[in-house]
Amino acid sequence: MRFPTRQELAPLFPHARADILGPFLDALPLAGTELDSVEEVAGFVGQCGIESDHFRTYEEYASGAAYEGRRDLGNTQPGDGRRYKGRGPIQLTGRANYRAATPFVRELLHRSDIDLVKTPTLVETDRAVGFATSLWYWREHKLSRYARARDWVACSRGVNRGDPHSRSSANAERERVSLSNRVLVTLQHLQASPASPGGSVDDVDPSPRLLRRGDRGDAVEALQRALNARGLRGARKLDTDGDFGTLTEDVLKMFQKSAGLAQDGVYGPDTRAALEKKE
Repeated sequence: MRFPTRQELAPLFPHARADILGPFLDALPLAGTELDSVEEVAGFVGQCGIESDHFRTYEEYASGAAYEGRRDLGNTQPGDGRRYKGRGPIQLTGRANYRAATPFVRELLHRSDIDLVKTPTLVETDRAVGFATSLWYWREHKLSRYARARDWVACSRGVNRGDPHSRSSANAERERVSLSNRVLVTLQHLQASPASPGGSVDDVDPSPRLLRRGDRGDAVEALQRALNARGLRGARKLDTDGDFGTLTEDVLKMFQKSAGLAQDGVYGPDTRAALEKKE
């Protein structure tokens, strides 16, 4: 499958740190068969997005003192709460989890020197290690099976409660479900479009491509003209300057709403087909 780039997911994570989101997405192919469908990737990215505050941090904001003495987390030594606080995309927490994740991380990254019990901060500072620990957690809790079924509630509770069948709602459960759905829509659009060769939209045939905020070129100008021609009620007339900015995105979302489509602000196959229909 085609994995997303940082630029392609930027509309979903506008405040993400480039040095966090970029390496995270670059590492997705390492997951192999664990994440080999759009549903599995959407579930994983959606959960990691919430856990990491939309890819803004790999360290829990709280001090970790609340975990002191938590034997269910393996925190048996003084200071373990702070030492093994939540880190990484899925906030690995507790001495027991740091210990259990170490062999998997070593094997996945081919780095036999890693010892997360001795150096727990690696989960925060080493992006590859952080990714690997989150993939370990995802696999250990067998969350791909729920993601394939688009059971985002089970994924959310598996990540946040440690049990996909928990009767307790996950923290920010509705947001987790919503984000997973939005990532899924983006991934589905990407699979229908060829990978960009890295140039501007002027360098390729624009018709099969996804267009989103930040793109520029003739394809964007054509989109702006088509949206203006629709004369959407309440929509401002767009400058046909070929620059896909915030206003173009807003008007596109208005059109998507009027057409009964997902309002993601991305010009993909479904939106294109709807826009090309005669009124």
